[in-house]
Amino acid sequence: MLELLHLVFSPQFRTQNRCALLLELLHLVFSPQFRTQNRCALLLELLHLFFSPQFRTQNRCALLLELLWHA
Repeated sequence: MLELLHLVFSPQFRTQNRCALLLELLHLVFSPQFRTQNRCALLLELLHLFFSPQFRTQNRCALLLELLWHA
């Protein structure tokens, strides 16, 4: 969890509403609908991929929430 907080609040995390996004991510990742045994690791992998230069989109926050919702 500390790694997640460090990542979300790092300068590389590009969003204007970090607190709201973090709360949404935590709510989704730890909800019963999110089926995985290693939720923190998966979330960190998603965030790493999502904010990499190879990931090209204008609305990353919305798309990330959609990905997590359907994960």
